[in-house]
Amino acid sequence: MNEQQTSLFRREAVEHHASVGRSRGDLLRITPSWTRWTYWLLLLIVVGGLLYTVLGTVPEYAEGPAVIWRERTFVTATAAGTVAAIKVQAGDPVEAGHLLIHFHDAEELAEYKQLEHAYDLQLINNLRDPLDQATRQELKRLRTQRELAAARLDERCVRAPRAGMVGDIRIRAGQHFMPGDILLTLLPDDERDSDEQRRTRKSDATGTIGPRVVAMLPAHYGPLLEKDMIFRLELTGFPNIEAEAEIDSVGQAALGPGAIRRYLGTEIADAVSVQGPIVLVHARLKENEFEIDGKHCRFGHGMQGLAAISVRTERIVYTLIPGLKELPGDLMSGLKELFGDSDG
Repeated sequence: MNEQQTSLFRREAVEHHASVGRSRGDLLRITPSWTRWTYWLLLLIVVGGLLYTVLGTVPEYAEGPAVIWRERTFVTATAAGTVAAIKVQAGDPVEAGHLLIHFHDAEELAEYKQLEHAYDLQLINNLRDPLDQATRQELKRLRTQRELAAARLDERCVRAPRAGMVGDIRIRAGQHFMPGDILLTLLPDDERDSDEQRRTRKSDATGTIGPRVVAMLPAHYGPLLEKDMIFRLELTGFPNIEAEAEIDSVGQAALGPGAIRRYLGTEIADAVSVQGPIVLVHARLKENEFEIDGKHCRFGHGMQGLAAISVRTERIVYTLIPGLKELPGDLMSGLKELFGDSDG
């Protein structure tokens, strides 16, 4: 047998081993190079996450329902009656004293005419005998009764308390009403302006021209809310529309759901759901209208939304581990000096 036949290894393997000298290779390579980069990348992510947890902050928001509140005057009934005629239509401009609604006044009119006729007869008798004291006393009495009857007759007419534009008409001809019932609403004079005029109108001294917003936020956030703070309003039905409002005033007392409903009135209260103690926040939108699909739409009275305002920020680590806030005072002060205190 020759040397090749008696050797345990092939000749090519022996020659390769001799050519590489004494260097030794891996018996089995199971770790590709990309795993080393993955390890360092994961380590970097973990370290970055820890640093963000310690140094990063998360805001705390006070959230609650809000209602658009446009300035308007409610014209209410002062006495019971039945509507005879409505003299205006929605959108009509009116001046102070303009006749709006006429009620049935048959009884009042008959009483006035009777007293007026009796007064005229007594006046004739007084002219015939000016020295008759009984006639003069009766004339005075009839004059007083006639004036009262004229006042009652005038109460059957509802007139505009100020200049403005007729808004919603809440009654119809022939409808019976009671004292305190809302008959119609009057909008401010600027509601007569066109959309373009409203868009180009200069802002007032506060820098805002939009309608008011009444936000109902949890009462425990009241001490953290201040005038001139800005909050975000997301309109119900328009999830992609957000408006900004500037706080004008913050209520000083916590109110219950019953008090909130009385404040909002019967026309809106049933559509707003509130729970727990609430603080009322009055604000004004920075714009008079919003844009959707290229169309300018006005903020209407009674439109609802969700108000959210950032009241304070807190370290993420405190949020994840609330127990850190209970650490001894010296240790807690040291952590705040090290990482900074972002509360408030």
